[in-house]
Amino acid sequence: MKIRTKIYLISSVFLCLILLIMNVSIYFFYKQAAIQEKADYWQDQAELITENNNLDLLTTPGHSRLLRAHVIDDGIVRFINTEGHVVNEIENEEELKSLSPVVKKDDDYERVTLQGEKYLVAWYPVYDANDHFLGTLELARTLDPLYENLSLLLFIIIVASIVAVLLSILGGKLLANILLDPISSMTKTMRTIASSGQFRKIQTTRLSEDELYDMAITFNNMINRLEENFDKEKQFISDASHELKTPLTVIESYTKLIKRWGKDDESIREEAIEAISSETQRMKMLTEKMLNLAATERGDESIYPESIELVSFCQAIQRTLSITYNRNVQFLSDRDEIYVDWDPQKLKQVLYIFVDNAIKYSDQPVQINLKEVDNRITITVIDEGIGIPKEDLDQIFGRFYRVDKSRNSQSGGTGLGLSIAAGIIAKHGGNVTVESEEDKGTAFTIYLN
Repeated sequence: MKIRTKIYLISSVFLCLILLIMNVSIYFFYKQAAIQEKADYWQDQAELITENNNLDLLTTPGHSRLLRAHVIDDGIVRFINTEGHVVNEIENEEELKSLSPVVKKDDDYERVTLQGEKYLVAWYPVYDANDHFLGTLELARTLDPLYENLSLLLFIIIVASIVAVLLSILGGKLLANILLDPISSMTKTMRTIASSGQFRKIQTTRLSEDELYDMAITFNNMINRLEENFDKEKQFISDASHELKTPLTVIESYTKLIKRWGKDDESIREEAIEAISSETQRMKMLTEKMLNLAATERGDESIYPESIELVSFCQAIQRTLSITYNRNVQFLSDRDEIYVDWDPQKLKQVLYIFVDNAIKYSDQPVQINLKEVDNRITITVIDEGIGIPKEDLDQIFGRFYRVDKSRNSQSGGTGLGLSIAAGIIAKHGGNVTVESEEDKGTAFTIYLN
């Protein structure tokens, strides 16, 4: 069963149940209240009869005229003695004469049926001044006017209920459309995406800013994220294919060279082996970095933060890199001790990436500056190299980006280092910025959280 049908059915059944309970309650409460009101009124009339007439005459036969002023249309008034005999009586409803007289010593009323007609009978005990029980005044009247009113009330309730149910069905349809149109639009969009393979979004301009609007916005944000990731994957595959093509071409060329000339020429064989080994190592390094980047972006890599004293930590890295690259790597700090909670291995990896990048693109000394700015700790790696074109600054953290437009793998590395570093920094809650000017140098600033 569709949700739309469920909304129609549930809303209609729920309203019908509510109307049924309310209308039945109203009908029976009104009926009981009306009967009670008439009974009270007739007992009040009986009390007036005893107050306005001589009890001796009322209890003596032949004085029915005393009751004439109190006779009720389509009713009967009579006095019944203690023995159950009618003493005085006046009536204008012949059927009521067949009503058996009843002696009661307390106020009471009862509904009775005579020859198919419904009547209400009320009894009022009569006592003299000495509280001696003299008999009972009995008043009875047809209930036809009351039941006519009840029939009219029932008709009005039924008609009103039918109209309410019809309006409920229309309201349920309108509500279902309001609730389900965005969902239907989302389903249609999903089917379009599935059939066409193209990302599409839900139109939200006509929606009010409610939960459905939030759902549509969330869906569109998800599509944006999927489209962005899809484009990244396409670009990654394209770039990876491009990067792997060069070493594979070199290996293939040298393999053919060995087949043709390597058996007889040892120098060619040695050159080919060296080239193949070099390209194999490059492919291995590239593959490892690609796997490392993928793990970072997926969040698969675990981090183990601990308190690091950054001054001594950076000094150790500066000494290691100076010896490794045989280059002048300088370290400056505005404080003697600075502590931060970071994964030391990841921080070392990040600094190696930025310093390695600075050394590749500069022949001048490289600086590592440690500062605290606006209660945030920063590490800035500065070089005086070729710089980065202004139009490329937004792309430098992309996969396989190199300043060298020719993408020379010999001088530019794999192009994955900055992407890996940015991912590690983001995972630790920090961020990285870059300032650069062509032919003057570049400064990468890491903001540690």
